[in-house]
Amino acid sequence: MSTGLIQLNDLDDQVDLWRETRLEVQELDANLSSFDLKNAINRLLISKQIRDVFAHSMPLLEQSNGAMIDHKKRCVAFSERMRMQNKQLRQFLFDVFYSHPFVVRMNQKGQDIICSLFDRYRKDISLIPKGYRLLHGEDIEPERLISDYISGMTDNFAMTEYFSITCA
Repeated sequence: MSTGLIQLNDLDDQVDLWRETRLEVQELDANLSSFDLKNAINRLLISKQIRDVFAHSMPLLEQSNGAMIDHKKRCVAFSERMRMQNKQLRQFLFDVFYSHPFVVRMNQKGQDIICSLFDRYRKDISLIPKGYRLLHGEDIEPERLISDYISGMTDNFAMTEYFSITCA
């Protein structure tokens, strides 16, 4: 929402879970600023989903009575209603946010940075700090070491590292 790509009225019109949660929040406090309202909705929305998983899963787990659970049977899951609401929310986010040209372009830039870092580290493993390499030992395959190193990076660190080793 802070990017301006998602409009609150679109969420209200297209996402039942959002609309229901907004109404609950406004029932508790009708005088929230727009900023506080969005934050309160997000907090309650997450809490509702966690509570639903817990409430729906506990009886399933208790039924198993500690026995091995068939891997095809889900014991930790949303209720059917929440599953459908979550699916609607996810579809909205995919259609409106993740498929937006700006987000797609930024995602591609991120992938390019990761691939460039991987290739550069593969060519010169000494670019990965010695302490990190020693911590993981000599038995680890270089590709695994590089993957683990990159996966632990924040976005900002990855960009800084990318510019420092590709523009140097």
